[in-house]
Amino acid sequence: GIVVLFWFFSLSSATHADQTPVASFVIGPSSMVMGVGGNMTLSPLLDVDSSGPTIQTTVSVNSVAWSSNNPGVASVSNGRITALQNGSAVISGVHAGITKTIQLEVTGTESVKNFSYSSVIHSYIAFTPSNYIPGSPKDVVLVFHPENGTAETAEFVTQMNAVAEANGFIAVYPEDIDDV
Repeated sequence: GIVVLFWFFSLSSATHADQTPVASFVIGPSSMVMGVGGNMTLSPLLDVDSSGPTIQTTVSVNSVAWSSNNPGVASVSNGRITALQNGSAVISGVHAGITKTIQLEVTGTESVKNFSYSSVIHSYIAFTPSNYIPGSPKDVVLVFHPENGTAETAEFVTQMNAVAEANGFIAVYPEDIDDV
C-alpha cells in the first residue's frame, strides 16, 4: 500500500543580537537512521537564552568542529554526513565550548532517484529498510515537504527512516512536488 504524509512546522523568530552569549545549540535529533549511500546536511541552530533554538540564529557549519567516532560507517565534513556502511557512529559538533551529539545508525540503503513527468525531471530520496528482499512487495510511505522545503529536510525533520526500518516499509521523500 501507499501512505501519504504531509508535515508542517514553524519556528519562532529570534530577537537576539549576534553578540549574545550562546546558552546552547542544536545539531539535530539525539538519534537518527540513515541508509548506506545517504547524505544529510546538518544546520546547527543557536539557543541564546535557553528558550529554544530558532531558525534565525543559525550557526555557520564552518564554526562547528565536526567529527565521527566511526568514520568507516559515517563521515562528516562541514556538517554533511555521508553514510558509508552498516553500523553505528556518533556524530559530534562542538561550538563555543559546547558539544552536541547524534547517535547514528546506518542500515538499509538510501539513494536519490529521478523520474520524468510532463517533460520535467523530478527527484526523490528513497530509504529502503535492511529487511527488503528485491522483487518482494513492500509498503511505501510518501513524505511530502512544505513549499520551499526539500526532500532532505523532510527526511531530517520527520525521522521517517527510523520508522521505516522498524516497520519494514520504504520511505520516499519527493522533491519539487508542486510541479506534479
